[in-house]
Amino acid sequence: MMDLRIAFLVESWGEPWNEGYKNLARYIYEILKKHTSIEVLEKDRASISKLKDYDVIWIFNYPETVKTIHNLLSLMRINKKVKIIKEVAKRELDLGFKSKVKTIMLRRRLWNIMVVTTDLLRLELTRLTGKQPFLLPPPIPIDYFKPLDKDEARALLGFEEDKIYVGYSGTINKHRKLGIIFEALKNVKHEDIVLVMALTNVQRKDLVSMLKESRKFQISLKFVKTNDVRTLFSALDLVVYPVEREGSVEPPLTVLEAMSCETPVAALRTPITEKIIQNGRDGFLFSTPQELRIIIEEMLQAMINKDKISVNARRKILEKFAPENIEKAYLEFLEILRNKEPC
Repeated sequence: MMDLRIAFLVESWGEPWNEGYKNLARYIYEILKKHTSIEVLEKDRASISKLKDYDVIWIFNYPETVKTIHNLLSLMRINKKVKIIKEVAKRELDLGFKSKVKTIMLRRRLWNIMVVTTDLLRLELTRLTGKQPFLLPPPIPIDYFKPLDKDEARALLGFEEDKIYVGYSGTINKHRKLGIIFEALKNVKHEDIVLVMALTNVQRKDLVSMLKESRKFQISLKFVKTNDVRTLFSALDLVVYPVEREGSVEPPLTVLEAMSCETPVAALRTPITEKIIQNGRDGFLFSTPQELRIIIEEMLQAMINKDKISVNARRKILEKFAPENIEKAYLEFLEILRNKEPC
């Protein structure tokens, strides 16, 4: 156990664990608590009096209001040895860094150390700030995300035996191109195909808009609600990830967790999905509804060796996100952190 006291600042903590950023926070916390003294502080609990006794303040998806920034800057004056770590998400590069100049300057003073989860984010952040962040890949609990019995998973979700289930899991926003799925499925020549929607944190107006769009294509929809996505992934024949830009977690946990469950994933082609999926070997990449339709039809016609792709998908996760390697990276980072002087 290292002599480090960490305050882990998160916006929200606890069940349901059905959002990417919450799950990633939990995975990181589980590693850190094995080696340090760590306490989770949710929104509005990070007062100066609460934080002054910690060695490290780790900011993870925490609302950085003017009040929060002021409190942390004041804390740095009180405790000159405290280290501020910022886990930087993709959406913050798209919004905060480019539009809020004053916030940029405050944050550059505030963040001693920056952490990212991908090479692409590290390059972009280095270009924007002139400071190179630490790269810590996301920990994936592969012993938890493993293939379950398909028949049992389908029975739990009320799936029919003779149907083909293509699934989407996540929220609805302008970066999630659900229309690509609708258009692709409309033209698939198979009567027993069902689109499963496992939606989280959806605004009513977005849901109504999505339902109107889906009706144009006359496809069969099934909505499911489950806090155990392992069951969902194990029950599906294909997971579709039509996201052009991830907001909170990159690489996307939906893709990594589904692959770990040996479920084939078809993902919209982006720089980050191209880093994860080797098209046709351990998953699929598409850019248009026509390409997605071909993937689905070839899978239905057994032109694709689905079992081989499923096995390759899990093997990819085991190789790239092996728990012992991820934990080693975090241990090395903690050792640097313990010996590093604040900037």
